[in-house]
Amino acid sequence: MGMSPLRDRPAIPASYGIETSEEGMLSWEQVRAAIDGTKTYWISTVRADGEPHLIPNWGGWDGSKLHIEGGDDTLWARNLAHNGAVRVGADNDSIQVIIHGTALNGHAEAFDVVAANYASKYPYTPADPDFWIITPTKVLAWDISEFAKSPTRFRFEEAS
Repeated sequence: MGMSPLRDRPAIPASYGIETSEEGMLSWEQVRAAIDGTKTYWISTVRADGEPHLIPNWGGWDGSKLHIEGGDDTLWARNLAHNGAVRVGADNDSIQVIIHGTALNGHAEAFDVVAANYASKYPYTPADPDFWIITPTKVLAWDISEFAKSPTRFRFEEAS
């Protein structure tokens, strides 16, 4: 399971001194592993009044999509029902990740993979395959130990 994103450098001001060649860029495999191993995902949604809302949440990664769960009456779930635009912060060891995506409430196609990912990180395994499923449109990632060389952007585009 997986997508093959386009990989390039993110737009960062020259004053940061970021490498412009591909040297030091992260691979999608490194970033997927960081997302997979993250224990606390920071979920940013948009309230109905346009204000941002940020919460920590558990999640399960299936290799291409993030699955989060919680009550439909929570503010973040109500926000996503109104506007599916979402940003997610994740980190695992020295790799930092920002996922830009869209969330839809639905049934996990790879429920066994998602449930196993939850069980590997938390004292809990979901029994219900219904989640908010976040599909990435863009992912930004960098390794804090190699900041000047590692910033990498991954863009997901539909095959034409």
